[in-house]
Amino acid sequence: MRAGIAVLAAILLACLLAPLYASRVSGTDPFRSNVNGTAFGTEVLAENTVGLGLGVTPIGPTWRGAYLLGADTQGRDVAARLLYGGRTSLLIAGCATALCLVLAALLGVLSGFVGGAVDTVLAGLLDLLWAFPVYLLAISLSIVLISQDLRIGLLQLTADSLALPVLILGVVYVPYVARPIRAQVLALRRAEFIEAAHATGGAPLHILRRHILPQIWPGLIGFAPVVMAMALLTEAALSVLSIGVQAPAASWGTLIADGQALIYTRPMVAIAPGLAVLATVLALNVVGEAWRASLETRR
Repeated sequence: MRAGIAVLAAILLACLLAPLYASRVSGTDPFRSNVNGTAFGTEVLAENTVGLGLGVTPIGPTWRGAYLLGADTQGRDVAARLLYGGRTSLLIAGCATALCLVLAALLGVLSGFVGGAVDTVLAGLLDLLWAFPVYLLAISLSIVLISQDLRIGLLQLTADSLALPVLILGVVYVPYVARPIRAQVLALRRAEFIEAAHATGGAPLHILRRHILPQIWPGLIGFAPVVMAMALLTEAALSVLSIGVQAPAASWGTLIADGQALIYTRPMVAIAPGLAVLATVLALNVVGEAWRASLETRR
């Protein structure tokens, strides 16, 4: 668990220091094209000399301050964009996870504790969302919401708003957390200490706050690393398909999409963000597994 936390902390710290890296180390603007620039006496975008000689070839990894991992097709520093993209990806995944856990806890507890018609309606809604494959549902929602602005009361979300992927990713994973929470609450309702609390005149809200919520809280937190890992992968997939994070913002998914055309000449453009996603997801899974093992030991 410590290794996973250390990896996550290192990735988060590196991404938070992205402005410092861009201004002090690389000396480049990761969001501005640099088609005519040079670095260490070499053109950032050189004319292609292979085949018909069409197009340009970006500078490869210099393993130095500027263009450490090379440039993309617009002459932008890949390393600087990698760090900025990590800020966006981690922000979206983190906020989506928080939204998912809040909605799942609300629906799961309400459904399991109230029961009756409320449970029937909410359980049916969760089953309906569960029936859709996650990626198919996320892609469908992205296509619909990106094509037109989403208005929720006074709040209007445009296609380039980061709140849009947060909302989509936060909703599609709700059934995967709410159903286990509902099942746990249903089991707790039949527990002897809950029946004793009812017998002694305990109010429903008091029983919910003092006896049920403390029991489901550790398990709910245990879902956080897994949900965040899945949200990170889904966001990357949507951005690769150009229906996730929209320009001018950048994420690890958009960087992978930018590197697809350079996979044979400058593979680091796509490999670097792919490795960043892989390392983050593996670290999150390690932390999640360790937390669940610790929780089972306590039980």
